[in-house]
Amino acid sequence: MTFFTTLFIILMCIAAYHHIGYPLLLKCVAGKKQKTSKQTVFDDNYTPNIAVLMCAYNEQQHIAEKLYNLASLVYDTHHYSIHVYFDGCTDKSYQQALQAQQVLHKQGVQCYFHHRDENQGKVQGLNTLMGMAKYHNDILMFTDVSALLSIDALNKVAKQFSDPQVAISTGVYTLDENAPDAQKAYWHYQNQVKKSESNLGAVIGVPGAMFAMRAEYANELEKNTINDDFVLSMKALSKGGKAVVDEDVIIYERECDEQSEDYKRRVRLGAGNWQQIKALLLLLNPRLGWTCMNFFFAQSIAWGYANYFSLYLCLCIYRGYRHAVYVVTIDCYRHFVTSRSTSC
Repeated sequence: MTFFTTLFIILMCIAAYHHIGYPLLLKCVAGKKQKTSKQTVFDDNYTPNIAVLMCAYNEQQHIAEKLYNLASLVYDTHHYSIHVYFDGCTDKSYQQALQAQQVLHKQGVQCYFHHRDENQGKVQGLNTLMGMAKYHNDILMFTDVSALLSIDALNKVAKQFSDPQVAISTGVYTLDENAPDAQKAYWHYQNQVKKSESNLGAVIGVPGAMFAMRAEYANELEKNTINDDFVLSMKALSKGGKAVVDEDVIIYERECDEQSEDYKRRVRLGAGNWQQIKALLLLLNPRLGWTCMNFFFAQSIAWGYANYFSLYLCLCIYRGYRHAVYVVTIDCYRHFVTSRSTSC
């Protein structure tokens, strides 16, 4: 058996574990723990101050609808506020948002805009919003302009955080009916995995379309951070606490990538997988329990896919496909180096 054959078999086993073994193991362990653990007691009267934060870059198609959606959430308007960072928009996003803001103010909803003429990237926007909101609020909820939230989302978030052990909370990510079938299948799979992880209080990676965290856990991101949502949420777990999915909270994604754009996004996220290993080494602390275990397995999968890429390069070199090696290498290098996102 040749070296390439052996390596290929090993990597195929990693892939099989990722898609079959890990979900089955999670489901089995989470099911046993659910039977033996005590039922969490929530305080329905807990009303924390919540800041809703989102970054916008050329979102004229969705910005007004999103603001109206946030204004319709069933929650005391004295206890939540909306903060939008406009990152050098070149369309009519800001103008449309100003019109919607007037309606929100008439309804008593606190809505604040932070406008920049030049595009600085999503990480800069997130750091700016967190710096302004974390000291005046109990909970920070991050959301995307293109994602609509179920009307009781803030109530559900408050309910989850009435449990002092909860550090991160999210909902069920649901794609628009016009989304490609491949993406629907992928997120159905992801939602099942995250449900099992949630039963262990250790969700690894939350959808950037909506997640909430305790304000004191919000730390400034490094400027070159690629997978900002993942790093931000996972750093919060390094201090202890649980990450959970509330299945009653629906995150409805209105904008879906074309298959080609989805591929580019996944290449970029793949580069971020390498970067976040160094940024999140604290999560490998055994005292973090299931968070440590799930993170270890998740990162081993990331390394597995990285190895698949390395194997591809080796095979191309072995077979003499130098042009293919050059194209793929340059493409991934460009996505890794150009880590400042120009869209949110």
